[in-house]
Amino acid sequence: MEKDRIDILSKVASGDISPTDAEKALKVLDKDYLSSRHFSTDSLQSLIDNVSDYVTPEFYIELETIERSTLTHSIVRELILKHVSPEYIEKLGNLGYPEISDNVLIKMIIHQVSLEFIESIHALGYEDVTLDQLVKMKIHSVNSEFIQNFKDLGYDNLTVNQLVKLSIHGVDTQTVTKLKELGFEDLSISTLLDTKIHNISPEFIESIRAAGFSNATLSEIKKLSIHNVDMDTFRTFQDMGFENISLSMLKKLSIHNVTPDFVSEFRAIGFDDLSLNRFVTFRIHNVESDYVIGLRELGYNDFSANTLTNLQIHGVSLDFIKSIHDLGFEDVELETLKKLSIHGVSTTFIRELRDLGYIDPTLDTVIKLSIHGVGIKFITGLQLIFDALPELSTVTQLSIHGGSLSYIREIKSRYNDIDYETIINMLIHNVSVSYLDALDQKGFTDLRIDQVIKMKIAGIF
Repeated sequence: MEKDRIDILSKVASGDISPTDAEKALKVLDKDYLSSRHFSTDSLQSLIDNVSDYVTPEFYIELETIERSTLTHSIVRELILKHVSPEYIEKLGNLGYPEISDNVLIKMIIHQVSLEFIESIHALGYEDVTLDQLVKMKIHSVNSEFIQNFKDLGYDNLTVNQLVKLSIHGVDTQTVTKLKELGFEDLSISTLLDTKIHNISPEFIESIRAAGFSNATLSEIKKLSIHNVDMDTFRTFQDMGFENISLSMLKKLSIHNVTPDFVSEFRAIGFDDLSLNRFVTFRIHNVESDYVIGLRELGYNDFSANTLTNLQIHGVSLDFIKSIHDLGFEDVELETLKKLSIHGVSTTFIRELRDLGYIDPTLDTVIKLSIHGVGIKFITGLQLIFDALPELSTVTQLSIHGGSLSYIREIKSRYNDIDYETIINMLIHNVSVSYLDALDQKGFTDLRIDQVIKMKIAGIF
């Protein structure tokens, strides 16, 4: 069977069959598998006992002629359908079910949907209930008592689907009564289901009210339960001096795992007056007490909580700071470190600059290079064109004004004695190679570069 399932799923993956067709094929496969399964001794005996009210004596006579070890689900199913009680079928017809498929009939018998059960459901106003719905109701213990108990609480027109959901999720009338006693009247079925799905017990509600939140709505309480808010933790925060904690804040604290221990860690290293909202921000951006201790060990003692958050937001790790220190920048300020990280300045880039001959580039200079996209390749390209290292400030200006190596190389080939300042001026005034070509075609072949720039400024050609 497993091989067949894999084959079907492989065909879906390859596009040979659609997901819908695959689902149908899997259902057929499962049905065939279940039909071919053999009964255990206990399950067979249980089935035989359960169907006694729905089959004729001939069922048991024929059953005795078959070797028990050979009985499969499919065989027993056919035996039940063959010997179903005519009286059961007739009375089902009288109750409004004249046509019953074999699949539905076998479900009704296996799940013991008795005539009395159907009549009791009809008597409560569910005359139009289908046989499939009756099977679901029986499976999930939705009986006349269950329905009547909800009617007594004012739920008169519940659908079969609602009743089944209530039973599946364990919503009983005792819980509804307790919620009413707590002041929650006219609760919708959806709300009742939420109380069970999200484990909103009367005891949990009472614990919230005991903490001072007497006006908390079920919607608010549901959110607290979803995020595992603990009232003991709330009281601990109160004992730590935090006042006027709202339900919304309690939810945030739980979502972001802000615990009393987390707060205590920061208080132990001198952060005594931070708000709970600040601790939430710390958690969101992974600011830990170990990070603060590490900063102090690296020589940084004067920083705010906001600075800590910004450093973590921009990825200024302790290892990054150490790597900058190792390059000889021991006195670098935290704000500069943040800028280095924001603009992607790596220690490798700084080392490569030094290897090229820039012995003592400042971090501000390196940051400007990175901001304007200057890499080592661009600098070495300029070095090859001019046969000398350019000033880093010049390199920055070239990049700011869009000077590519191909452009600079072409200009240098036409004006061998040109300097960087003039090239930057050309870039500022958008003197392109195509503009120079246009001048040549018009016969202006001997112009000085300052004349070319003036013509461009004047809009000539």
